[in-house]
Amino acid sequence: MININKAIVTSLSSFIVGNIKKVFLLNYVWACYIEKNKLF
Repeated sequence: MININKAIVTSLSSFIVGNIKKVFLLNYVWACYIEKNKLF
């Protein structure tokens, strides 16, 4: 049981970290897009 729980926690944490990275990337791209539009 311990190994199964460990696997679930590991997959969950990696999934969450992946989603956080995606959100940061989207925010970064959006910020760059807004900055570009301010220049023109």
